[in-house]
Amino acid sequence: MINKSKNKNFAGSCPWFFVRADEGKGFTLVEMIVAVGLFIVVVTLILTSVLGVIDFQRKAVAVQNAQNNLNFALEIASKEIRTGFNYYCGFSAFDIPAGGAIDIIPRSCSGGGAAITFTNYKLDKITYRFLSGRIERIVNDLQILVLTSNNVDIDPDISKFFVIGAEDIGVSQPRVTIVLKATSGYKDKTKEIFNLQTTISQLLINK
Repeated sequence: MINKSKNKNFAGSCPWFFVRADEGKGFTLVEMIVAVGLFIVVVTLILTSVLGVIDFQRKAVAVQNAQNNLNFALEIASKEIRTGFNYYCGFSAFDIPAGGAIDIIPRSCSGGGAAITFTNYKLDKITYRFLSGRIERIVNDLQILVLTSNNVDIDPDISKFFVIGAEDIGVSQPRVTIVLKATSGYKDKTKEIFNLQTTISQLLINK
């Protein structure tokens, strides 16, 4: 025989979502559909939050890597330009003076140019230029080194070298201002725009 009192006690002690109030025989089809729907909604909200965190983390990493890469490139260029001389501003990326390092005739460009060529402290001919969304360093017209990574895109319309006082020998120290605009990231969600600027004065006394 079934102990009805025990069944009643069991039914009374279980939560309402385990036992139906009227029969105590489980869920109806409608109740199951509602439960599954609520479960799907909760899982969707959780996944949306997780994916949002992942996208934010990816963007933060991409931004940090791009920032480090651009700072590294600007630091290398700034140090070498500061200790160099005979600054020649190239109006285009291919405007590089012919000849060797000692043949460079200084040229200023207050309106900015896509390249700068000069003689470094080792008496090598050095060119920095913005080309195809990258910053390149060229040594003696032969060795080309790309300083920026593939996920950094340089804006050629904004990024320029401004050379002031290159021809003023014995009058003032030449100055070079580098203006840089770049975009990092492959996807729209992870893209970030950088605007950087630095001004360099020639370290060598201009006599």
